[in-house]
Amino acid sequence: MKKLKIKICGITDLVIANFCINQKVDYLGFVFYDSSPRNISVDDAKVILSYISNKIYTVAVTKNPSDDLLYSLEQLPFEYLQVHGNISIERLKTIRKIVNKKIIMSFNINDQSDLDNISNYEDLSDFFLFDSKNSGSGMKFDWSLLNKITSEKEYFLSGGLNLDNLRNAINNVNTLYFDISSGVEKSTGVKDTSKIADIMKIANG
Repeated sequence: MKKLKIKICGITDLVIANFCINQKVDYLGFVFYDSSPRNISVDDAKVILSYISNKIYTVAVTKNPSDDLLYSLEQLPFEYLQVHGNISIERLKTIRKIVNKKIIMSFNINDQSDLDNISNYEDLSDFFLFDSKNSGSGMKFDWSLLNKITSEKEYFLSGGLNLDNLRNAINNVNTLYFDISSGVEKSTGVKDTSKIADIMKIANG
């Protein structure tokens, strides 16, 4: 069996980042979106990255990012840019011209129609990510919808994953990549090291 890949999203401090590295988490997500309770400034992220670069894959998570934000993120050593929001094909082409990073294209799923156009983004994305309709809400969506997609693009499953349902997700969704945020928190935006450790125990079988 291939190893599962776990992304812990919403990193805001170095202590948690280092804990995740010690637990052999695969990806860390840093949220650059003012309305998120997990938002981090570019300057604060730069400090954390200075300690952890080359130790773990890092992801800059954005929603409808401005060019100014993209230019700032391009100066930081993130391997991936994760893009949420109403992103047209033309806008994604522009984003790729500004940032020289691998792209995780995110889709908010409510019903089958939300999956109809994902193939248009295949050539411009390195990964897809499927989330619930309200990203960061801790709510899951109907995972069975993903069984109907024909794209062969590898994808992260996100939205409401936690200790109670991760095993079910692993057994029922055709991916090795899982993105967890609120499911490893003690309160909104505050990560819980014991929950992270327990998630990694599940991931490592």
